[in-house]
Amino acid sequence: DKEIERLLQSYKESQKESTRIVIIKGKSGTGKTSLAYELFRSPETIGMLFARGRYEKLTRGVPFSGLLMATRDIIQMIQSSQEDQRQKWIAHWKDRIKTSGPMLASLVPEITSIIGEQEPLPELQPQETQNLLYNAFLDLISAASSMQRPLVILLDDIQWADQGTIELLQEVTKPLSEQKGILFISTCRTEELSADNPVNMAIEKLTQENSIISEILLKPIQREDAINIINTTYPMEPQTSQEFGSAICNISGGNPFFLRQLLETLYTQYQNARSQSHPQNSPVITFDTIEGLWQWDQEALSKLA
Repeated sequence: DKEIERLLQSYKESQKESTRIVIIKGKSGTGKTSLAYELFRSPETIGMLFARGRYEKLTRGVPFSGLLMATRDIIQMIQSSQEDQRQKWIAHWKDRIKTSGPMLASLVPEITSIIGEQEPLPELQPQETQNLLYNAFLDLISAASSMQRPLVILLDDIQWADQGTIELLQEVTKPLSEQKGILFISTCRTEELSADNPVNMAIEKLTQENSIISEILLKPIQREDAINIINTTYPMEPQTSQEFGSAICNISGGNPFFLRQLLETLYTQYQNARSQSHPQNSPVITFDTIEGLWQWDQEALSKLA
């Protein structure tokens, strides 16, 4: 839960102070993306605009693939909003995105459904193109985050980002730090990061130079941790809690968020069974009112898994 609190605190700081960037690190299967989605569970984040992009190993040579995916996510949300709200977004984006329109339209043609058709990009020198790209990205973020709705952008598997994305993020971090209402979350697989990995080097450099960047390291839950969680949540006989803790640790793969969701599911199943005269399926966990302890059914758990 402390990781959730840290992420929520960064969200609050991004609204009250300035942009925040959170790097969630951990091995594959430790619940990095699940942690990011925990923001949806908090009443404090109601109304946020949430966009997700993902980088993949096989397409790491495609420029800005994750950022463009997140941009399309935002565009789709605007297009699917109610008509009066959609018209407000359109007017707002047209006002904020002016000179950057041609560049954005060349990268994400779908954006013309909001800002209208754009003139083709003129022939530019490489440095001019790069500067225009950086400004276009800043204009896009500014447009998406300034309608009284907090903006959260999740970039999954940043360890596979292309060089262009890394350079862009390095370039725009400082100007973004002067804005409010923006939270960037990136997940990163530690087993894919070598010391000379460009992403790893960029993250270390940015973290040293910018106070708006923080890291959260997730580790798999061990068997002993799972047993402690069981003892706290569903007190059982020592031997029973060890067996149950081992079982749910195996099922969840050590993912702390899957484990918590599994325990919540089991309790909901127990409550539903209690409310039925003849439940179809036996609940995995039951409460022994005489002993004052919880019990679990191994066969029922294996069916659920």
